[in-house]
This record gives sequence, C-alpha cells and structure tokens, in this order.
Amino acid sequence: MILKGLKTKSIEKATKKSISDRQFQSDSGVIKSVGVIISQNEFQLTEVEVKALFSYLQVRDFNLVSYSKKVEKNSRNSLVSPKNFGWNGVLKTKELKSFSTTNFDVLLALTETVDPFFKALFALTEAKFKISNTNKLEAVADLTIQTTAQNLNVLKTELHKYLTILNKI
Repeated sequence: MILKGLKTKSIEKATKKSISDRQFQSDSGVIKSVGVIISQNEFQLTEVEVKALFSYLQVRDFNLVSYSKKVEKNSRNSLVSPKNFGWNGVLKTKELKSFSTTNFDVLLALTETVDPFFKALFALTEAKFKISNTNKLEAVADLTIQTTAQNLNVLKTELHKYLTILNKI
C-alpha cells in the first residue's frame, strides 16, 4: 500500500515536470492527426462515434486510447489501466509508448473524473494542441470545453467553432 502511494507521487511529479517543460506551439496548420484519450468508465464510446466528432476534418492519422481504472479479465486489449504505468510516469507497453510519442496536431481528453494516471497519460502525450472537456485538466489543456457524456453534440459544435477560430480547419 505504501509503495502504491509512492508510485502515484512519482507519477504526479513526472506529470508536473511534463507540464512545466511543455512549450506551446502556435502552428496554425491544418489538422492531419488526432489523438483521443477516453475514460471508459464515463464515456462508453466506440471508435466510430469518436471519429464522428471530427467528421468535418480530413484526418489521416487517428488514434484512440481507452482508459479504465480497473481492467476486467475479458476486456479488450487496447484498454489502458494504472497497471500500464511504471515509476516516474514510465509507460510499460509498446502501444502506449508509441501513442505518447506521436506528435498529434490535436489531442482530446474525454473524462469527468480525473485520477493521476489519466492526467499523466494526457500530459505525457506529445501534441501541438491539447483539448479537454473538464476544468480538472486545465493545467495541461490549451482549450477546455465543458461537456458531459450526454452532450457530445455540443462538444462537436464547439470543437468545430473553436478550431475554425484558431485557423486549424
């Protein structure tokens, strides 16, 4: 139990370092790659439903990662859990390392409750522009659009509006 607390503290420290080291890139180029991190506990979305949020974009590269606090034994393989994190925010699986090192044009995080592991995954993933749907990730995100799982149409229209204003579309 003590080691879990120490591990969590080391991940929080790595997250803070990642946030402080990040430099905003004011690239106004067209969006070509999108990464999405979904909290599977609150948002029961498929990849097709998430792609529908970005249907107005001509995205070539689209990656989706589902996060869950607890993984059931018969769940799908692409589900990320706290077990996929090592000390100091080190990611254990190749797929997760590949996702976090991909420099996305836009990274979207969909969650209602934030734990240190979800926040670390969002902070450690490289992206030019980060968007969140909760104020709890405000320190990491460049843009926050307050929505819930029931208001995904609002999220879609607001994303379109703000990405148009920022000349990303």
